[in-house]
Amino acid sequence: MKKMYKKICLGLLILASGLLLNKITAQADITEAQKQLIEHQVNEDINDYVPGQLIVGFKNTEKSVENIKDDSNLFGIGARVIDDLTLRTYEKKSVNNQVFLVEFDQNLDLGQVIQRLNNLAEVEYAEPNYITTTDVLSNRIDNSRSTLLNPLSTNVVIPNDNDWWRMWGFARIDMPYAWIHTTGSKDVKVAIIDSGIDYYHEDLAGNVDVSLGYDFVDNDKYPLDGHEHGTHIAGTIGAQGNNRIGVAGVNWETTMVPLRVLGNDNTGLSSDFIKAINWVTEKNIPISNFSISGAGYNYSIEEAIRNYPGLFIVSAGNMSADHNTTPRYPAVLDIPNMITVGNSQVDDTKYHESSYSKISVDLFAPGYNIYSTLPGNTYGSRYGTSMAAPHVTGSAALALAKNRDLTTAELKQNILSSVDKVNALAEYCQTGGRLNTNRLLNLVE
Repeated sequence: MKKMYKKICLGLLILASGLLLNKITAQADITEAQKQLIEHQVNEDINDYVPGQLIVGFKNTEKSVENIKDDSNLFGIGARVIDDLTLRTYEKKSVNNQVFLVEFDQNLDLGQVIQRLNNLAEVEYAEPNYITTTDVLSNRIDNSRSTLLNPLSTNVVIPNDNDWWRMWGFARIDMPYAWIHTTGSKDVKVAIIDSGIDYYHEDLAGNVDVSLGYDFVDNDKYPLDGHEHGTHIAGTIGAQGNNRIGVAGVNWETTMVPLRVLGNDNTGLSSDFIKAINWVTEKNIPISNFSISGAGYNYSIEEAIRNYPGLFIVSAGNMSADHNTTPRYPAVLDIPNMITVGNSQVDDTKYHESSYSKISVDLFAPGYNIYSTLPGNTYGSRYGTSMAAPHVTGSAALALAKNRDLTTAELKQNILSSVDKVNALAEYCQTGGRLNTNRLLNLVE
């Protein structure tokens, strides 16, 4: 799927130059460089996509939104609108150009259709509706007890959850000291854009608000996890703590919002990712976890993240490679309100399968042998940057629980400036460090 190494590098350089022109506005105009990257990826078959579908951004034209939606022969190729992906705002006022998911004859060549649409005066851009599979790693289990779980001080908070002894990652980021400050708050909402959550789980039910969530895969209000990915992430962020059951989350109390965008086969569509990001924007949810990465670049997803007012935390990917040679999206993008997280192991070295970059990965967090909740009142260990990201997401929520006045920019800056500097990570991320939640909470007094 990743053909022609040099061309991929060129594509990334082209994108990087285009990003320099973007500003933090409701919607920036797409650059020619970004259009070239989209066309290049289609021509090189970089990523799977839905045949006969395109995400199309319209310029402000004389044609009304209603006329566009009702037109059964858009662009003269028999295309029609099947969904509205226009960026939203918390005030629910549309201040952006219209973006639609468009369907057309599957027998038409996608690359040629994109070129045709890009030459039309009313079209700003057209791009594939990519199919992305999360690259969560194996479920190998290491039952050895880490010496990290033996605190050096009696002035710590240790939960009474049965499986605390398995949670080496929390010890590494100094959670027993961080919990002296706070153990979380129901007032802090955290969106988990993933495979859903088992909101009936004994260790999660009290910290999940299903009424705020949505299932974009089945298009209903029941975002129940049919895989396991999202439930495992939820346990790290907010499993109920100190309840003598299973594990504790970074937050013993919080409000997690499940947004299901991955099906039971662990794959999802770009169009559903956009709708979920629009959802958290409209609901004004301050923190979102997105442990999903793919090979295909979507301008619409980038703009949706930029438009989101909260902190968007993403996994770096598990490609054992530098983003400069093997980019993962959206992780590689330079977006002011986004944090990209790599996977570190017990000795604070980079886990060998973690993606990395001195430019685009911000920090590392524990992602090796992470024990957490699984569907059906079960528990288990998983590996990957998908498991590292929720340590940062949970820590961001804990910081907001302590200081609700933090802006998104302040929250991001505090997270990055409070890392533990680690020589072994210096060349693999911007900060050269690993998350430390206790140091973070000390900064947000």
